[in-house]
Amino acid sequence: MEGIMRTNEIIKQVDLVVVITGDDKNTSFLGVNEYMGIGYIKSYLESKGIQTNINILQNVQTEYIKQKFEQTPQFIGLCMYSDNVHEVIEAANCFKSLYPTVKIAVGGPQVNNFEEQILKDNTCFDMVTSYEAEETYLEIVERINNRKSLQGCLGVTYRDNGKIIRNPFRSPIVDLDSLPFPSRYIHEHNSQQYLYLTGSRGCLGGCSFCGETSAKKDIGRPFIRLRSPKSVVDEMEGLVNKYKMHAFRFTDATFEDTNDGTGIQRAETIYDEIISRNLHVSLHLFTRAEIVDKAPASYYQKAKKAGVECFYVGIESGSSEDIQLYNKRTTIEKNHKAIKVIRDSGIHVGIGFINFNPFSTFSTIKHNIDFLHESGFGHVFYLAQTRLELLPQSYLIKQLQKDGLIIGDFDYKSHFYNYYFKDNKMYQLYLLFKKAYTASPIYFMDTLSGMNRVFASNNQDNKNIGKIMHHFTELDDVCRKYDDINYKFANKAIDMCANGATQDQLDKLLEQTNLNGIYDEYLSLYNLINIRVVKERLAKIL
Repeated sequence: MEGIMRTNEIIKQVDLVVVITGDDKNTSFLGVNEYMGIGYIKSYLESKGIQTNINILQNVQTEYIKQKFEQTPQFIGLCMYSDNVHEVIEAANCFKSLYPTVKIAVGGPQVNNFEEQILKDNTCFDMVTSYEAEETYLEIVERINNRKSLQGCLGVTYRDNGKIIRNPFRSPIVDLDSLPFPSRYIHEHNSQQYLYLTGSRGCLGGCSFCGETSAKKDIGRPFIRLRSPKSVVDEMEGLVNKYKMHAFRFTDATFEDTNDGTGIQRAETIYDEIISRNLHVSLHLFTRAEIVDKAPASYYQKAKKAGVECFYVGIESGSSEDIQLYNKRTTIEKNHKAIKVIRDSGIHVGIGFINFNPFSTFSTIKHNIDFLHESGFGHVFYLAQTRLELLPQSYLIKQLQKDGLIIGDFDYKSHFYNYYFKDNKMYQLYLLFKKAYTASPIYFMDTLSGMNRVFASNNQDNKNIGKIMHHFTELDDVCRKYDDINYKFANKAIDMCANGATQDQLDKLLEQTNLNGIYDEYLSLYNLINIRVVKERLAKIL
């Protein structure tokens, strides 16, 4: 056997590594977040008696890596995402240079359907793991330790005597309750504002830009796998007790998705479990507009009682053409209704939005800007700057290839903006929007401010809350002011680009624009509110 099997060494420890890139200005502000995939792999392997470490690499310099690994690693697992591909490859090459005998596996969402190409391109990798990897990692370690070939090890593509062998995909784990709760190593070493919880895996949506649609084809049914409500709340309660953390963001693509259409009932069972245990938590959930359209008002009242402070809705667009392009199962009217229904229930709404895509026109951009303005998100110019992030597994790739809009061969190494705009003027408008607002995005502060408002509204019997509420009024004034400023600028920019304005004219428009002004005003009020609300949250908990 070549490479992987030629060893008498028993693998006693697995090192899981996430490479954080700070070079991509589109994502660097996110910092270090929890990575639930490796958290689950670590806890699963350790439940089987295999020591497993997690390492966060914030650069791939040789001396830095030496400091991270006091002992020679035996088996390293790397996670490849759309924004760290080149850094992961660089790290793997560095590992092989420093530790020639180490076995290196790479997984993560970016590798799926490119397993063989990754091994052909990069000799630093010994194998590639596809999709869910808990059981795959365990079987790899057991086979190596028992001197067995990886032939037939589901979910693994590997080298053998100069040949690349691709095994079939592994079926998804159906009984999620059988998995141990994920490791919280990252939180323990990189303190988080909130903890992630995973109540389900899979998605029933069919968005054309998402790689999840490939998973349905590759690994098959069931599309949705569910943890029991008791298991979900058991983990939540355990985290509250262990870390004194009360803020949770669910990773479920859609919180109410089930294969049999009983998602609302299951979600309510989770809410009931939280309420019955008297857990004081702050929850952030993902949903879809067509689900909100069908859910009864009582559902949102129970969600609010259980501690749901934000529903994030994948609105994506205010243009009918774009909604069709993205294969969203909604309409402009349902999108507006979803936002209103959730707000009317007293819960904050966050939205996913894609303003620019390869087929954007001045009409679709205008409809998007109008939608943001009408739905109360116009003050967040970051949403107007958003652009379709193209994943290599998405169905849209074929359409873009057909129209000659792909830059080069779009594969696992491609940046998610590696495409042309069908109308060159769209790129001019996009760059103008990007230059108009260069401060840090306030969208994330806006979500936390909205959730703090929900908490404050729910606790107005507290005399200290009354002192806070007027600051929300001040914040509303700032938002309305910049909604108007942003809206006027966007419409002016659209009109000028559509009518062939020169670069000098566009530069002059930028000189007259101060969209960045909102950041300092917003940040000042955000900090003032957040400090006081956090204090009241802690007082209520204690």
